[in-house]
Amino acid sequence: MALIRLTGRHAIGAHTHAIVDDDMVDFLLQWRWKAKPNAGGNNVYAVRNAMRDGKHVTLRMHRIVAGLSHDDPHDVDHDNHNSLDNRRMNLLRATRSENTSNARQLMQSKACQHCGGLVVRQVSALAASKPLTCDQCKLAQRAAQRRRRRARELSRRTDAATRGAAPGAPGAPGRGIGHVNGSLPALPTHGGTARARSSRSCE
Repeated sequence: MALIRLTGRHAIGAHTHAIVDDDMVDFLLQWRWKAKPNAGGNNVYAVRNAMRDGKHVTLRMHRIVAGLSHDDPHDVDHDNHNSLDNRRMNLLRATRSENTSNARQLMQSKACQHCGGLVVRQVSALAASKPLTCDQCKLAQRAAQRRRRRARELSRRTDAATRGAAPGAPGAPGRGIGHVNGSLPALPTHGGTARARSSRSCE
């Protein structure tokens, strides 16, 4: 086991060195490594900057030791939850879901993001930076979602019924074939035809 000194403003306390196998020291010391936290701020990793296809990228030491390329979709799971222990025995090739399931669990006490009440809950270290919601607010949110779904369904049914009853719509009352405003069509009266027929019948 060997230690590699890390640089940067996050290289303090327990994050000053990365742990590696003895046979990896000379290879890794070709570059300067710094301590950098992940997006959630719950883990600090040993990283270095590099150029790939004309772009600046960040390479993590544990992925290099594990033999994963920059574009490999797999994660590297630190088996003992120490993100700076980059010995081969501690690195496991894993999918994102497998890596998440092995994440360290933390007990958190935070204010509910909705009502401000105290929430005490065990969460994954990967989700440590996310806000918490108390049980009462979760129930209220689910009830509101159900009300919105019912309102959308009622609106959909109302719209369908309205379209079905519109003038000219199939099956609408008072607009059947041969009907005008719900009554029988009027007999033709052009040019006094009805009166002429009546006169001839009396002759």
